[in-house]
Amino acid sequence: MFIFTHPVLRGFLYGLLSLIILGLIMGFLLYLTRIPETLTPLIVLLILTISVFMGGFKAARLAGAKGLINGLVISLLFIVLVLVITLVFRPGLFSWSTALIKLGLIVFAGACGGMLGIALQQD
Repeated sequence: MFIFTHPVLRGFLYGLLSLIILGLIMGFLLYLTRIPETLTPLIVLLILTISVFMGGFKAARLAGAKGLINGLVISLLFIVLVLVITLVFRPGLFSWSTALIKLGLIVFAGACGGMLGIALQQD
């Protein structure tokens, strides 16, 4: 059962689960309130950033060491996931400028989550 005990994979799954939950909450809020739909891309980017941060945080806490590396690996996994989803479902809307902004935010969030996960670790 190596797959479910590896800290990076568990952190990635944790981040993915938080992405799904936050996405559902955003969907309900957009449906039930008068939040302008023009804010949707910004909210989606915020949700992605929070999810990567949470995944990096969880992976680093589970690993107990190398928070920056674990956070960056989580970031890399999310970058691949977002890139594949974008190229499969919306290939005509791919933009390098948007991709670089997302890349920077994802890397920053994963690294910060990983470092904070180690810094706040209880001994």
